[in-house]
Amino acid sequence: MSVKKMILMSVLILLVCIIGGATVAATNPRIHAFKFGQAIGQLCVALWVLQWTIWYLRKKKN
Repeated sequence: MSVKKMILMSVLILLVCIIGGATVAATNPRIHAFKFGQAIGQLCVALWVLQWTIWYLRKKKN
């Protein structure tokens, strides 16, 4: 996978996390939006790190 595709995937993951987090926080008033936002942010960072780690290991293997 090229670096351009990886950057595009990173932006896509971030957008999905932000939109999903905002939607859930807006539709469920009992969820504290800030804490939920923090959890979504941590999930995004974890996915992003995992994605780049897999990309690096695949590139290193080849």
